[in-house]
Amino acid sequence: MPLEDTSHSTCSNDGLWGLLTPLDTRLDQQKFKASNATYTVGRELGNDLQLSGNHISKFHCIICWDGQDSNSKITVIDLSMNGTYINGRLVGKHKRALLQHGDVIVFGIRGALDEEPEHRYTYSHMAGHKCITLQDDYKIIGQVGKGTFATVLKARCLSENRLYAIKVLERDVLDPSKSSQGSYTFEREISIMERLIHPNICGLKEVFYECDRINLVLEFIPGGDLAKYIKDCRPFSESA
Repeated sequence: MPLEDTSHSTCSNDGLWGLLTPLDTRLDQQKFKASNATYTVGRELGNDLQLSGNHISKFHCIICWDGQDSNSKITVIDLSMNGTYINGRLVGKHKRALLQHGDVIVFGIRGALDEEPEHRYTYSHMAGHKCITLQDDYKIIGQVGKGTFATVLKARCLSENRLYAIKVLERDVLDPSKSSQGSYTFEREISIMERLIHPNICGLKEVFYECDRINLVLEFIPGGDLAKYIKDCRPFSESA
């Protein structure tokens, strides 16, 4: 499967200092324009970023850019009883935390019966930086496999001269309106894999979010398909 260059979809930083890319495809990307260094986030009209859902407070938080192109800082001020979380850690009402490139920010905790999408985003910092895309550091060699939700590609990291597997998830397939499980399944997968470090588990190196796909860069494990190996050879013992 050829990997088209879609870097323009997420990395045009003209007039932007930041970008929030949602994991739920029902939500839109949120752009922070350089003309406005401070953005209010909340459920009420009048917020710069108006988000829906009972788990979103009327005035949920404030996201501030210090206006610097180099070594700039993004500060999140939590105003909510429902909580603002950065990489799983609660900021705390009336407290501040730094938001950095690649961080995952969640606005509120959705209830079990809440049908509104979870406002979970990955932050991309744009001010003073060239946005790095998958194509900048990886050369696609070929396709390893293909499943219902994803295609796995073999690629070489140019900066490390090392092979990796890239799991490409098309957002159309993950769209909740077309699949009842897709988006939520891979939200959980990414969240879990980011925290797992074990010699017997394929490690997640990094994630590239684009408008039409999510790219998971994983350790490349040679030797073919595990299911095929078990079928052709024999089941493994528990000790193995």
